[in-house]
Amino acid sequence: MTHVLAQRQRTDRSFERLYRYHVFDVYRYALVVLHSPEDAEDVTQTTFLNAYRAYKDGERPRSVLN
Repeated sequence: MTHVLAQRQRTDRSFERLYRYHVFDVYRYALVVLHSPEDAEDVTQTTFLNAYRAYKDGERPRSVLN
């Protein structure tokens, strides 16, 4: 059980770094497209919630340059 908790904490910390690095860019892009701060916040939240679920299941981000 301790191994599972340690893995989860590592995943959470890793995802938190990813979130902090990209959240402003995701929000800014959504704001430009949607022209609504509230909608941009909703899209940003949904985007990162979906990303966290995928991250938790073992998926990792791919380079956008590929």
